[in-house]
Amino acid sequence: MELSSVRMKIKDLQNQIDSAENLLHGLYKSMLQNSSKGISGAQISQWFTYIDMEKIYIKKLYEQLDQLKKQEEDLKQQYLIARRETKVLQNLKERRFKRYVFEQDRLNRLYLDEVALRKVIESGR
Repeated sequence: MELSSVRMKIKDLQNQIDSAENLLHGLYKSMLQNSSKGISGAQISQWFTYIDMEKIYIKKLYEQLDQLKKQEEDLKQQYLIARRETKVLQNLKERRFKRYVFEQDRLNRLYLDEVALRKVIESGR
């Protein structure tokens, strides 16, 4: 469940990154279109500031994504280890059960042999 939760967070973060990159692309496109209309230096400065802020935001999102992917990998490793341990325990349980069945079968045969031996001894008297 924890792994599933991390994967959902990764998917949400990737959607945020896509949206932010689309916004950044739109900002560049809008700036180029407006610059041909003759905008002031202050407005261009504001565009660049906004674009730089968006780049920083995208960089932080990528850092969060890297952390989540590392967490996902760690959780996958923990899951695989737990799965191996479960399989080992299952195999051990199966072997012990087979040994128990074999031992019970052996005891039943000994009991039947003893009963048969007593009947042979009693019929011989």
